[in-house]
Amino acid sequence: VKEAIDDFNKLITKSQFEAISLLEVGKCYHLLEDFTSAAEFYRRANGLKETQIESHYLLGILYTEMKLIEEARDEFEKCLR
Repeated sequence: VKEAIDDFNKLITKSQFEAISLLEVGKCYHLLEDFTSAAEFYRRANGLKETQIESHYLLGILYTEMKLIEEARDEFEKCLR
């Protein structure tokens, strides 16, 4: 998983792969249970239109695992807008 993080980080600098790479790095950190880093990459992906819904959804899942129920609910609601 750590090698995948390195590979996706290289792709983030290439604009056509930035959005999906941010999400994938977040997913890798999520698998490693590094919730702080996962949340950071999911939030960065929120700013990009092509990954906005998925990143809100993944943040909702992450916050649920962290027992941050209000924050999770807010992220899930953003998926519906």
